[in-house]
Amino acid sequence: MKLDDAKVKHLCSKVLDRLKDKKLIVFKSEEHAVLNSMIDAFTKNLKQEQEIELEAKKIMEMHKSEMLNTGMNQSKMFMMIKKEIARKRGFIL
Repeated sequence: MKLDDAKVKHLCSKVLDRLKDKKLIVFKSEEHAVLNSMIDAFTKNLKQEQEIELEAKKIMEMHKSEMLNTGMNQSKMFMMIKKEIARKRGFIL
């Protein structure tokens, strides 16, 4: 999923606000530092998922003719490949 920096910041702010509202978080550092850490972690996760998708697309391209000949569902195959790459990397989708 492609999200710009503003959307990532908005999502992280909303999550942090909900955690505060429900009193599920106790700050041991400044709130803005926590928010920035959340944004960094979220952005890193998005980049890792994009790398997995690129690798899955490369694999799909390598086997494209084979899939066309056998009539495989390409979207299902893409998700299967993506899940397998993620599993091997210890990445949770």
